[in-house]
Amino acid sequence: MKVWVAVLVFLFLVGVGLLLLAFLALLPVLIFFLGLVVFVGLLAAIVIAGLVLIVAVPYYFVTKRAEVTPGSYGLEQTRER
Repeated sequence: MKVWVAVLVFLFLVGVGLLLLAFLALLPVLIFFLGLVVFVGLLAAIVIAGLVLIVAVPYYFVTKRAEVTPGSYGLEQTRER
């Protein structure tokens, strides 16, 4: 029973807060800045992912050790040519 009371009190406080923001005309400003933060975060993530693709992926392929399987291409094959 205490959980339901806590949920109802929380929802009531959130509703009062949103009404207060709406009456003071701060709700659109708050939503705008929230959207701006999300947009800038997405742009930053895209730029960071691009830098990783440009720098880190080629570096990984250059520094990766070559895999050599024994007997697949040895001196026997080079002498035949």
